Amino acid sequence: MNYRTLLLSTAVAMLATSATAFEFTGGDATLRYTRWSEGGFSENNTDFGASARFTFGAGFGLETGLNYTDLDVADEDLKTLSLLGTYALSPALQLGLFYDTTWIMDDTIKYYGIEARYTRDNISLGGFWGQGDFPGGPGKPDVYGADIGYDMGNGFDFGLFYRAEDLFGAEFSEYGLSAGYQIAGISTQPVYLNAEYGRFDLFGSELDQFGISITVPFGNQGQKGRKPAHPHSIYMSLLPLMFSGG
Repeated sequence: MNYRTLLLSTAVAMLATSATAFEFTGGDATLRYTRWSEGGFSENNTDFGASARFTFGAGFGLETGLNYTDLDVADEDLKTLSLLGTYALSPALQLGLFYDTTWIMDDTIKYYGIEARYTRDNISLGGFWGQGDFPGGPGKPDVYGADIGYDMGNGFDFGLFYRAEDLFGAEFSEYGLSAGYQIAGISTQPVYLNAEYGRFDLFGSELDQFGISITVPFGNQGQKGRKPAHPHSIYMSLLPLMFSGG
C-alpha cells in the first residue's frame, strides 16, 4: 500500500467513524506579499489564501485551504487546494494527514503525508513529512519541515521555521524567523499581521526572502504564525519566482 492509498483510506475511516456533529470552528483570509533578493537581483509576488476549519466527532478535525497566485504569464495562474485531517490524541498533541493539490497550466501536482503538532501553554511545536507526485516528472520528491512558535501575550508572537524538499537530484531548503501581531479589533474585527525573514538554498545559491501578510479571521481569532503560499512544498512556493524569468 502506497502513502496516497493509506492517506485516502485513513480519511475515509475518519469520516465513517465520526459522521456526527460536523461543526465549523473558524477560518481566515490572507493577503501575502513576498520579495526575493540577492545582490542586484530582486523579484516580488502577491498571492491570496483562505482557510476553514471544522470538527466532527470526538477529537477529529478537518482543515481546508485554497491559495491563488497570478503568475503574470499569458493568463496563467497557480491554484492550490489543501486538506488536512487531524485527530487529537490529547489536549496537547495532534496528529494529521495532509493532501495538497496544485493546478498549473495543464498539470496537476500533488503532495501528501503526515504531520504532528504539540501545543502546551504558549509554545507550539510542529513537523511534517511527505512526498510529491508530479505527472511524468522527477519521481516522488520528499518534503519535510519543522517549526516552533511562541505566543508572548498582548497580541505578539514569534516563530522559527525550516522546510526542505529533495527534487531534481538536489535539496531545496529554507529557514528563517517570523513575528506577528494581532490587533484586537478594527471596527470590532480583529486583524493579524505577520512578517518573516529567511534564506532559501536553491541549487547551491542562496536568496533572501522577506514576506508580510495581513489576515482577517472569521468564526474565531484565527491561527497565528507564518502563512506560506504552499503549506508543505518549497518548489510550489517558488514557482512565481521561476516564472518571472528574473
